[in-house]
Amino acid sequence: MRRRPDVATTYGWLGGGRPPTTLAGAESVVVLLVVGTRLGMLVQGLPSIVNGLSHSPAPAGYAASWAVAIVAAVGVSVGSLRRGRPLPDRLQALDLAATAALLLAGPWVVSPEYRIGSWEGWQPGYAVAVALSVGVIASTRVWLVGLAAVVAAQVVYVAGAVEADTLTTTVGDLLTVVLLGLVARAAYRYLFSIAQEADDARARASELARLEEERRAQLAIHNGAALMHLLGDPSLDDRARDRLIEQARHEATRMRAYLRGGPATPGADDGGRPVALAAVVRRAVAGFDDLPVELALDLGGDVAVEPAVAEAVGNALTSLLLNVRRHADARLVVVHLDAGDEQPPVAWELVLHDDGRGFDPEAVEPGVGLREVVHGELGRHGLEVRLTSAAGSGTTVTLTGPAAMAPDEPAVDPAPARGRRSRR
Repeated sequence: MRRRPDVATTYGWLGGGRPPTTLAGAESVVVLLVVGTRLGMLVQGLPSIVNGLSHSPAPAGYAASWAVAIVAAVGVSVGSLRRGRPLPDRLQALDLAATAALLLAGPWVVSPEYRIGSWEGWQPGYAVAVALSVGVIASTRVWLVGLAAVVAAQVVYVAGAVEADTLTTTVGDLLTVVLLGLVARAAYRYLFSIAQEADDARARASELARLEEERRAQLAIHNGAALMHLLGDPSLDDRARDRLIEQARHEATRMRAYLRGGPATPGADDGGRPVALAAVVRRAVAGFDDLPVELALDLGGDVAVEPAVAEAVGNALTSLLLNVRRHADARLVVVHLDAGDEQPPVAWELVLHDDGRGFDPEAVEPGVGLREVVHGELGRHGLEVRLTSAAGSGTTVTLTGPAAMAPDEPAVDPAPARGRRSRR
C-alpha cells in the first residue's frame, strides 16, 4: 500500500516543503481545487441569501437548504484538508445524494422566476461545484450514478420554471454540469496516473541504485574476500603467504577507497588519458609470482584503453588468477596480448590460458568473480568475454575490446605494484 500523507505533512509541503511522493502531491493539489471550488461557490452565493429569503415561498426551508449546503461544503473542504487527499467514495456519494436532495427541494423553497439564471436560485451553481469536486471518486460506477442523479434532480428543479426565453440557459446549465463533471474526472485521473507513474519510476530508480551499489560492493570486496580465504590455508608456504599479504594490502586499499566513495581502484582516474594495457596486465600478474605465469605482451605493447576499462580489466584478471590459484592446480599459465596489424591499434585481444584441471561450464554455476567481476563488469564497458573449459583440459578466457589510443596523446603507465616481477 502506498503511504498517505497526514495533515501535518500536507500543510508542511504547501508551506514550502516537499510532498513525500508525487502522488501525495497530486492528491493535495486536487484537494486545493476541491476546496476552492466548494468554498468559491459559497462566496458567490451567500450575498444573495437575504434577497432569496425575502422572495422565497418557504423562508425557513430556504434557510435550512442553505445551512445544509454550507455544512456540506465546509465539511468536504475541512475533511479533505485534514486527510491531505480526497474523501472516501462513500462520503462523496453522500455528498452527491445531498446535492440531488437540495435540487429536488428547490421548487418548494425557490420561486419559479428565480430558479434560472440567478443566485437566489443557487442550487444549479451548487451542483456545478459538486460535479467539479466529485471527479476524484475512485469507483466509476458510483461517480456515474451520482452525477446522473444530480442531473436528473436538476431537470426536476427547472421543470416548472422553463420558458421560451430561458430554454437555452436551462439546457446550457444542464450541459455544464455534465461536461464539467466529465472534464474534471478525466483531468483528475490523468493527473493521478502521471503521479503514480512518476512514483513507480522513482521506486525503480531507487531499486536500480540499490542493485548498482550492491554490485559495486561485490566488485570491491570479492577479490579481497578470496585473498582472505587463501590466507587462512594452513598449508601455505612462507613465500606464497608473503605474496598474498602484499596483495591483501592492495585490496584493503581498494576497499577503503570504495567505502570513502571514490573509485574502487585508487589511481584509476588519470584525467581521462588512455592507459597502457600491457602495463595493466603486468601490474595484475605481479601479485601472482607463485604461479607459473608466462607473459606474452609484445604484440599488444602499443594498446591503450580508457582508464575505466583498464580498471575493469585489471580487476577481472586478478579475479581470474585467484581462481587459477585456488582451483586449477596448473603447471603453466599463459597471458597473451595481441592487437593485430593496425597502427595505431583499434582493437585488442587478451587471452588467459591455464593447463589445469578445467571444468564443465554448463555444469558449474558461476560465482561472483566470474559473474560480476569478469562477465558483468567487462560487459558494462563494452568488452566481450569468452570462456572455454573442459575437465582435464584447462581453461581459456579471452577478453576483446576496442583500443582508445589517441595519436597525439601518449598512454600513461599505471602506478607500478610493489615488488613487481615479470615472468617471461
